[in-house]
Amino acid sequence: MYMYPFYQSEWHDIPLASCAKLSCSALPDAAFYAAFYEVFFRTYPSFADLPAPWREQKDFWADTILSFLPARPWPRVLSVGCGVGYVESVMIAKRADIMLHCAEITEVPLRRLRPLMPEGRCHAGPVPNCLPSGLVFDLIYCGNMEYALPDADWLRLLQALRARLAPGGELVILSTSCLPDPPDSLIGRLRRCRQALRVLGHYLGLKKVQFWGWMRTVEENAAICRVAAFSTVTYGPLGDDPSCVWLWARP
Repeated sequence: MYMYPFYQSEWHDIPLASCAKLSCSALPDAAFYAAFYEVFFRTYPSFADLPAPWREQKDFWADTILSFLPARPWPRVLSVGCGVGYVESVMIAKRADIMLHCAEITEVPLRRLRPLMPEGRCHAGPVPNCLPSGLVFDLIYCGNMEYALPDADWLRLLQALRARLAPGGELVILSTSCLPDPPDSLIGRLRRCRQALRVLGHYLGLKKVQFWGWMRTVEENAAICRVAAFSTVTYGPLGDDPSCVWLWARP
């Protein structure tokens, strides 16, 4: 299985170097994300201040997730890697009956979401350790966070999430980091060259970049789901961008 490393110099139009020291070899940790989100909230004081195209994309994400909900009232839902919670705010506005729980690696990004949620529904820390014992869900979704995990950690998380599904429960993965082309294709080779030049520029002091994670093909993500004992896995496009996909899995 091929994990394609990628690097970023900014996120949400915020230069990452303004938040922390950048590394080409180490992934961002919880402290990095906490520092970033402090800058994020100063840059975008409310959800309405976020760029309209970004909000439109996340509105579509929310509708996609809602389309997977079981057709019964009060479904129990877990969002893994909810970020600032914009998608979740849209979901609860459209479906007030959702028993939604949200998890993030650090407390800071939950600042805007907590006031919108019942007490005890926002959880900070690694999943599943940050979740209450014995709590299971009808739907668990991972919102564009798998890129931050190497294969072994991604597999362990998927196995842990499977154990948190109620009978008949489902897993949905939304990703904007899927490789649209095979790694050994011409485009794939050119992509590796561009990333190598970014790393070289970092070490030469031309432009600092942060090691951000790994891209996988959608087929590779589906294969990891199957290894995690999800027997049924399907996937499809998430909009027009070929790197954006959804995956649906059931044990």
